[in-house]
Amino acid sequence: MRVDINKATMEQLLAITQIGQVRAEAIIEYRATNPFRDLYELSAIRGIGQKRIDAIISEGVAYC
Repeated sequence: MRVDINKATMEQLLAITQIGQVRAEAIIEYRATNPFRDLYELSAIRGIGQKRIDAIISEGVAYC
């Protein structure tokens, strides 16, 4: 399963390692006015740093 960060439902975001309820809600709120151009922009979300982004990328299911 591939998950588009800009279009994913809450359930789809929760399926990504490192993304829990609070981060998924923050992603949905943020992308409403600022669509993500790449996964590194997830650093705009509180609690998502470089190591977490690297883990999301290495999982290979998320994209923008």
